[in-house]
Amino acid sequence: VKRLELRSGRRTGRNDRRGVSGLDTGSQLWHSRDDELTARDSSTLEPDELEQLADAAFWLGRPREAIAARQRAYAGHRDASDHARAARAAWKLFHSHFELNETALASGWLNRAHRHIAEVPDSVERGYVSIAAAMWSRDPGDLDNHVAQATLAHEAGPAQSALNLANSGR
Repeated sequence: VKRLELRSGRRTGRNDRRGVSGLDTGSQLWHSRDDELTARDSSTLEPDELEQLADAAFWLGRPREAIAARQRAYAGHRDASDHARAARAAWKLFHSHFELNETALASGWLNRAHRHIAEVPDSVERGYVSIAAAMWSRDPGDLDNHVAQATLAHEAGPAQSALNLANSGR
């Protein structure tokens, strides 16, 4: 945990032994992982590494690069018939496009996520896809569907030991 102290009229950071050294360290870690993965031949990256590359690009403020890497990760998960991981990647792609106000693309990724969830209905990903569906149904004003999807997310959380998911569905 980073604590701020006032010395000589200005703020300085001081590390606490109980936690990480602050935001700069997080940024450095994302830069480091991004540098490591982009230095490699992109055709050799596994879906997990593409997910990490997408996460790094996202946290470094490069949403288009994050989307491109995550789309490749999704394709890898889909081709391996890993429906849970494909659903998770599609869910994240829904959010990426939703945040960029690209509603047609967001809708397409949400539909893909739903198709994969049908193959793994008892997964934690079902709850996350339900949250995305609740967000989507809220947009056009479909209150009944919004409540139904939020309820599914809330119920999926404890079943999968995902308390943050249960709280998100509230």
